[in-house]
Amino acid sequence: MTKKNTHKDKPIRSEPFPDPRQATYNVIQSWSLRVWPTWGEGRMDRILPAYNVLFCRGGKGWLESGEQRIELSRSVLIVLAPETRFGLGAIPTNPPDFVQFHLVITTQSGQFPAVATRLNTVKVTDHDYFKGLFESLHEHATRGTHEDAAYAGTMAHVILREMRREQQRRQNPAMLRLERIRAHIDSVTVHRETIGELAKMAGLSQKYFTRQFRKAYGITPKGYQVRARMRHARYLLEEEGKSVSETAEALGYADPFLFSRQFTHITGKPPSTCRSYHGRSKIENVDLCV
Repeated sequence: MTKKNTHKDKPIRSEPFPDPRQATYNVIQSWSLRVWPTWGEGRMDRILPAYNVLFCRGGKGWLESGEQRIELSRSVLIVLAPETRFGLGAIPTNPPDFVQFHLVITTQSGQFPAVATRLNTVKVTDHDYFKGLFESLHEHATRGTHEDAAYAGTMAHVILREMRREQQRRQNPAMLRLERIRAHIDSVTVHRETIGELAKMAGLSQKYFTRQFRKAYGITPKGYQVRARMRHARYLLEEEGKSVSETAEALGYADPFLFSRQFTHITGKPPSTCRSYHGRSKIENVDLCV
C-alpha cells in the first residue's frame, strides 16, 4: 500500500532565474532514457527537493500535478519547481523518450526558491536545438569532473533562459509571422531575399521586422540567413560528399573562398575538414562542425 503523502504546497515566488554570475547552477543528476510502458501509472507520490527539468524526444505519455495534466510528446519541455507533487504515465505502445536532469540553484542568500508556477511547460519550435542542449548537458553531467560539472550548470541556465524566451515569443502577436519567415529561410537557402522582401512577406515594416526577429531569435534576419546556408552546406559536405567548390556553387556563391571564410567563421572549422570526414560514422565526426 502506498503511503499517503501529507505534503502541502508552499507559497512560491516569482523571480526569474538568476544570472549564473550571481548564482551556482548545480546539476545533481541527469538521465537519458526511454521509460517502461508502466512507468508511473499516474501516481501522485513523487516530490523532489530540486528543480526537475525534462525534455521529451519522442513517444507519448502524460504528467499530472494537482489539477494540471500535461500530454507528453515530441518537443515538450517541462520544468517542475522544487517540492512539487506529480505523477507520470506512459502510452504502453509508445512510451516517452526523455532527457532529464535535477537542478539545485544556490545564491549568496541560500537555495533559490521556486519560480512563478510549480509547473512550467512549452512545446518548443526548434526540437533539434533543445535536444542538442539537453544531450550536451547530459554528456558532461555524467562525466564527473569539476570542469564538466561547471559546463553542465552553465547549460542548465541556457536551457531555462531559452525556455523563457520561447514562452515570451509565443506571447508576441507577430510571432507566427516570424516563425513562417524563419521556416521559409530554412527551406530556401539558395535564393537570397533582401530583408525588405522578407519583411514584406511577414506583413511588417522592415525596421519592426528586423527588431522583432532579433528579439525572438537572438540574431538578425541577415545573420540567420547566413547560418541557414551554412547548415545546408554542412549537409551537402557531410551527407552528400560534395566538394567545397560544388557546395559553394550549390549555395549561390560565385567565390568559393568567400564561402569558406563564412563557413569557418560560423562553424569554427573549415569546410574541407567536414568534407574529409565524409563516409565515417557520425559518432566520429559529430564534433567537427557545429
